[in-house]
Amino acid sequence: MSIYITSKCGHCNVKWEFLNNTRLDIKLGPPVIKCFHCNGLNKTKYKLYRDMNSFEKLWLYFQQTFLRFIFNLFVIGMGLGCIYGFLLMEGENGKNGLTEMLEIKNYLGIVIFSCMGMGPIWLGWSNLKSCFILDERIKNVEDVFDSNGGFVWSHEFYR
Repeated sequence: MSIYITSKCGHCNVKWEFLNNTRLDIKLGPPVIKCFHCNGLNKTKYKLYRDMNSFEKLWLYFQQTFLRFIFNLFVIGMGLGCIYGFLLMEGENGKNGLTEMLEIKNYLGIVIFSCMGMGPIWLGWSNLKSCFILDERIKNVEDVFDSNGGFVWSHEFYR
């Protein structure tokens, strides 16, 4: 799922914005961001993983792994349900939707109804990877924060 974030420097009002598919929308991040334009330090609402208390760490893992996994399985199930309901479930006359559309040569209908089911399946499957990148994200944020000496440059975080 794409996330669009806009922020600005508290000193020079330069805007930082980005659209990214891999960044997680969570409270994990650097507590200090240094503006690339004016070198001003800006406090953020984010926390490093090592600064979170045990409840916040537990909630972070629960939210970003278990809940995301269940939600994505639900989306995949919706797609499979659409395909089953539109194409494979038998109607009152004993024929399924696919057979009826083939009899009247409605190939466009087959493509449209297949896409209505394949869309959620693709979306759920492609988002399942977000359940497994949390450890990588934690390590990346803390490594960059430490290597810069206690801050993250704005162009590193908002890219």
